[in-house]
Amino acid sequence: MILSRAILILTVFIFLGCAASSGGMNEIPEYGHLEKTSDLKEADQKFIRMAREQYGDSASYIYAQYGWNCIRNRQPRVAIRRFNQSWLLDSTNYKPYWGFAVALGKLGKYEESIHYYEIALKRGGDEKIIIPEYALALWEYSLRSSNSVQKKKAEELLNGEINKGNDKASCIYAYALTLERRNDDACRAIKKCPDDLDGISTKLKCQ
Repeated sequence: MILSRAILILTVFIFLGCAASSGGMNEIPEYGHLEKTSDLKEADQKFIRMAREQYGDSASYIYAQYGWNCIRNRQPRVAIRRFNQSWLLDSTNYKPYWGFAVALGKLGKYEESIHYYEIALKRGGDEKIIIPEYALALWEYSLRSSNSVQKKKAEELLNGEINKGNDKASCIYAYALTLERRNDDACRAIKKCPDDLDGISTKLKCQ
């Protein structure tokens, strides 16, 4: 029984995971709230029934996980397709909104990314994880748009989280500082980051 379920999950992942497919409204968060044809609406209902029969109340979370797998595989557009399926299954779940935010950030659509980070937070997303990412989206948007208000908000959010002992905020703050070549500040910030995955300390030759 356990083996059969594992095979089923693997099969679903192969067909619904990060396989490339056509774009359109499927690659727009929340399907762009575009009107669907009767055939598409029927297909949605069949998908919902199938997913809930297989995964029950966990269906939305499982499809969100497919989206995160696509993010890790550097396929943000396909990830949006999976997060859309997660959203279709449960629009109150914060995870698809968080996923939309991350995927849009990967695509350089920072203003839209900010919008979805805010929804994810309102839906009860983990602030310790999401706020630093949200702040980085604000920072990157501020650099593109020369928006000093967004930049100030980003720094305030990051410093607030750092003062709470949020290690992730320290890592993201150090990275954000490198975007402006504030290398001395970045070196000070990276000292509070336990896992310098971006290799900032080495790149900047921090002492």
